[in-house]
Amino acid sequence: NWFQSFGYYSDVDNQRFLEKAFQALRPGGIFILDVMTPYLDYRYFYPHVKKPPIIFLYEFQNLVRLDILDKVSRDVIIFDSRLYEEKEPGILHLVDMSSIKIKLYPILDLKRMLEDVGFKILYAFDDASINLVDLTREDTTVHYMIWLAYKPKRS
Repeated sequence: NWFQSFGYYSDVDNQRFLEKAFQALRPGGIFILDVMTPYLDYRYFYPHVKKPPIIFLYEFQNLVRLDILDKVSRDVIIFDSRLYEEKEPGILHLVDMSSIKIKLYPILDLKRMLEDVGFKILYAFDDASINLVDLTREDTTVHYMIWLAYKPKRS
């Protein structure tokens, strides 16, 4: 997970993900979704960095190197990843490479997607300030959001 829980698939599969999440909840159940928005800039996470940072994550004998790249378009970010295994002390061997593409949905588009599958929006927060986001405005420019939605009880 790269700072969010949504947007890793095609538009159709992302919509299917929301449908499955809705189906899995009991009536009254809460759904929490954390997402970056198209207004994201890598400096949101690293305000002191002038260029995209490189992050190293260690896991047992493996080293995962993730290069964070600039957005390739307004609504797509790509993270390149390389997995290395330390077979001998200080010597790393490339095991695998992958590229992760994340779709960043405009706020009102994501609101519509949630409502289209049946969710009712409780709150949408700006993660940086935990302020409520005005979901009626087209010009909302928060970088990262947390959505709280629920599955309505049957009437």
